[in-house]
Amino acid sequence: MCWFLHSALQGDVDSSALDAINQKHNCHIVKGTRHDVKMAIVDDTWNCRVTDGCCDCGSSIGGGDPHDEDVMDLATLITEAAALPGSKTLSFCMAWAGRRCKHEQVLTLSELDLCQWLANLTAGTLYTIDLQK
Repeated sequence: MCWFLHSALQGDVDSSALDAINQKHNCHIVKGTRHDVKMAIVDDTWNCRVTDGCCDCGSSIGGGDPHDEDVMDLATLITEAAALPGSKTLSFCMAWAGRRCKHEQVLTLSELDLCQWLANLTAGTLYTIDLQK
């Protein structure tokens, strides 16, 4: 069984601005809601996938190294997406294929060390990050 990274950016964000940010990074974020992420996890779809890989089992996200290049790149992507006008929340989850998230947690971006958080992410929790300043 494999695990996958899922996310969705909620808010009235310009799609072309989000696309421009996504093109600069190895990962990408789509516009959507927390519910979209939950359904993508349960239905095992690509709708909210952060990566284009077969799975994310080999990803350094959750690997414990906050200085890893992939961790830092994803943290930068999240920071840039959060800065877009209209961005409100980012839902993010590392989930096992087809399994519902057992836990949900609300966080505030301004209180997070993104690299540290991403490096220590565990599967099965759906995080909703408040992006409001």
